[in-house]
Amino acid sequence: MALFKNLFKKGKPKNNQPTSLAMVLFPGTESFSLNRFLEDVYANYGYQIEKGGSDDIDGAFVINGISVSFMNMNFPVPAKDIEATAQYAYNWKTANEELKNHQGHFILVIDVDTQNAISCFKLRSELICSVLRTTDALGVYDGDQSLLISKSDYLIEFKKMTDTLLPLNLWVYFGLRTFDGKNHGYTYGMKAFGKADMEIIDSDLPLIAIRERLWNVTNYALLNDITFSEGQTLGYTTEERIKITYSKAKFARGYTFKLHY
Repeated sequence: MALFKNLFKKGKPKNNQPTSLAMVLFPGTESFSLNRFLEDVYANYGYQIEKGGSDDIDGAFVINGISVSFMNMNFPVPAKDIEATAQYAYNWKTANEELKNHQGHFILVIDVDTQNAISCFKLRSELICSVLRTTDALGVYDGDQSLLISKSDYLIEFKKMTDTLLPLNLWVYFGLRTFDGKNHGYTYGMKAFGKADMEIIDSDLPLIAIRERLWNVTNYALLNDITFSEGQTLGYTTEERIKITYSKAKFARGYTFKLHY
């Protein structure tokens, strides 16, 4: 059981680590209860947060060496931000319609140690799940990872996490495109884990196969802390040799590793 004290001082712990921010969206402004949240966190994950006598519903604390802060906001996330991400949320086709009248949101920020990124993101998802279970939340918005995920999908997906299976659909966006007679796929969000994003470009593989390959390689790379390099090959059998190159991204940002399927 993890035990830590929370002084609930306003503001975020100050350090030089990169941060990851996610928002839980509410239909109204009175959904979040600090006490319900703390009770659920303890009951499901064993993290005991001591309020320190404060009735504030925002705070900063540390769990297992990971700095966390949160704020409950009684106003909506700007519609343009939601709309921009919703156009890529193929897993939540009705996101724009369901979220257009939301009135409040909960902000969760975690300092990410890229040497221990999986533990950081796991903790982030645990805390988000506690918010989802104890409120009438609509879903989760993660602009940094270009993700919009419905409440039910988030809770179901996180339950699938095992020692060998990451809940990647909650942490990384997998994009798919078709044009000029070719199929394309890419990841978006690997930078948060200290990794470059990946792309499969100009492929004859079906989109579902492209997504499966990107998902499998991402899961493998994160679980084993693999950093690819130009000219390396990848294979799941002794015969398979998938060439890897590194160049300017076509669909993601910056430079990406290209998997030549």
